[in-house]
Amino acid sequence: MRNLHNWLVKQLVRSIRTIASLTREDCLALYSKSLEYALQNLNRTAIWSNLLFAFSQGQLFWVIALVFWYGAGLVWRQEASVFQFYVALKVYYFFSFIYDLLINCF
Repeated sequence: MRNLHNWLVKQLVRSIRTIASLTREDCLALYSKSLEYALQNLNRTAIWSNLLFAFSQGQLFWVIALVFWYGAGLVWRQEASVFQFYVALKVYYFFSFIYDLLINCF
């Protein structure tokens, strides 16, 4: 008899869970719509931030390529030695690093 009562209680709880989950279908649709709206805004934001990042990285590498091109011309024309070019390049990296620290800290 006790097993029968336990079985009935389990079935009752399962039925209540099933009915509760079926009545929540409209909430699921509302939640899905809100996620779609957030995803559209997120995609737009991600595209802009990635474009700005790509532009900034492109500028950085363009400047580095320009420095190497100019330095190679100086070394080729023997207006500067390889050591002088190397030292100038390290000084450029050092001051650009210090500049970046100053800009981001203050």
